Amino acid sequence: MMRAALDYAARGFRVLPLEPNGKTPLASLVRHGSHQATDDHQTIGYWWSKAPSANVGVRCDRLLVIDLDARHDGEAKWIEMTRGLRVPSCPVQRTATGGLHLLFRRPDFACVGKIAQGVDVLTGFRYFVAAPSVRAEGVYRWDVPLGSVQIPDLPEWLANMVRRPAPPAPAPLPRS
Repeated sequence: MMRAALDYAARGFRVLPLEPNGKTPLASLVRHGSHQATDDHQTIGYWWSKAPSANVGVRCDRLLVIDLDARHDGEAKWIEMTRGLRVPSCPVQRTATGGLHLLFRRPDFACVGKIAQGVDVLTGFRYFVAAPSVRAEGVYRWDVPLGSVQIPDLPEWLANMVRRPAPPAPAPLPRS
């Protein structure tokens, strides 16, 4: 796990240790969760020397991850939502429960957290469990590995789906 965490850090991603066989930050090492994610090799080495079986989390500060939850038919909904649209090649990770993580570059606008039941949007201080992490349900693995394709920008149609709407303008103050 340490080697994987160091590899993600070498690619410029910030990582954090997660509970062994779990998805939550390892509180004994990162009390502030993903806010403590780092790409510092010395810190990463220390964390995994203390918890060698900790799973690996990757913070989404440079990424937008489409998380397709298998329990809620996320992949089928994604296929339905994107029918007829060009989905660019991107790194794709298979989750321990059979879902998918699709990686894109983070846009410079605020994003919604969900675009459909089973289709979540992870960005900012959110994180995803990264291969080769292990859970009771199985192992995380790359179907389309990092480095085999570029992490693409969001296509315009996807940017429109994930963009958080601007708040309504405040009502004018009554004249006295």
